[in-house]
Amino acid sequence: MFNPPDSAFLERRIPTYDTPEDAIRAFLRRWRYQEDRLALMETPPEISELCDPDPAIVRPILERVRRMDCGVLNAIDTAMLLQAYHIPMVVPETVLGIRSADAAPLELIIRMINDPVFGPTLLLGLGGRTADQVHEVAVALPPLNLVLAREAIKHTPMGQLLRNADAVMVGLLNGVLLLLVKISRLIVDLSEIIEVELNPVLADATGATVGAAQIRVASPARPISGLAIRPYPRELEETLLLPDGSTLLIRPVRPEDEPAFIASFSRLATEDVRMRFMHVVKELTHEEAARLTQIDYDREMALVALRQRPGRSLEGCGVARFGADPDGDRAEFAIILLRDATGIGLSSLLLRRLIQYARARGFHELYGEILRENEPMLELCRAMGFALKACPEDAEVVIAALPLVSE
Repeated sequence: MFNPPDSAFLERRIPTYDTPEDAIRAFLRRWRYQEDRLALMETPPEISELCDPDPAIVRPILERVRRMDCGVLNAIDTAMLLQAYHIPMVVPETVLGIRSADAAPLELIIRMINDPVFGPTLLLGLGGRTADQVHEVAVALPPLNLVLAREAIKHTPMGQLLRNADAVMVGLLNGVLLLLVKISRLIVDLSEIIEVELNPVLADATGATVGAAQIRVASPARPISGLAIRPYPRELEETLLLPDGSTLLIRPVRPEDEPAFIASFSRLATEDVRMRFMHVVKELTHEEAARLTQIDYDREMALVALRQRPGRSLEGCGVARFGADPDGDRAEFAIILLRDATGIGLSSLLLRRLIQYARARGFHELYGEILRENEPMLELCRAMGFALKACPEDAEVVIAALPLVSE
């Protein structure tokens, strides 16, 4: 046993423990926390297969099925729905042939249920001949990307099984993660769906394929559960044609934008950085860029402006963002543009979009702290109806505030 903690340790806030086991347990918890934190800040890769599913193609099918008593999609409608989201499905004869083969793929079960607390929830488990190997299931909350899907199963018995497998199984794991992301996107886009069961899912080194599926939608009289995590707000995407013939895309920031953020930051003038951050920042680190791109859409918003000039690749122009105060009553905004994107009215356009969205989200006030010498931003705020007042804590700072709710 350790001796009782000395007062000198307590005064200096040095942790003390009753037993070595307690100290080891505390260290492991801290190590696990740090490991998970770094993993969740990992930049997810772009997945080209997820860029073009069109919910409008399958929504008429869901509306038709919703009017039916059972609310269950038939085989043809199910196949069309999965195909729209690039989810491969094999015909029954192929499934039977695979199951009887000696080198059969791993059989899995993926289900989506509506949890009374968390809403739509994905469950992944082993099925078929492997069901007795691992009884627990991995649980994930949509929306997912590849990083979040991997973290969801990382500490489960199934995750341990797949991570400890050979090279063939590593390819299998990647296929399962990609399938989870696709199913997550389907659930996010089509809130009418209340239950999904993919059984079996046949996974091998080439990927994961659905052998059979059952999908059920809510009846018109039944309320549809919301997601526990606010998904990417695709409805805010906007494309505009500029007078010079270029195209401007405005959309919410995504975690995949981190490399572009770091590249764009290197192109900013030092003075522009100082005006935005109120001090000189020499570089944008991975951790800082991850914090700026992996946001909580429920309490934050960051709109990215991307310009497509004729004959050039897509280029970033700037970002406008706001973050809510802890009580959710006010939100603080900030805008930064690249020098070559000024003079086309982009600042006023982005600020107007922030105002509209903050008002729609129910915030009572939008405000910003602006350096007194940043006259262009102060002039923009005046034109937008913001009230300007001196900051009581810093004479070099002006606070611009705009009420969003009428008295």
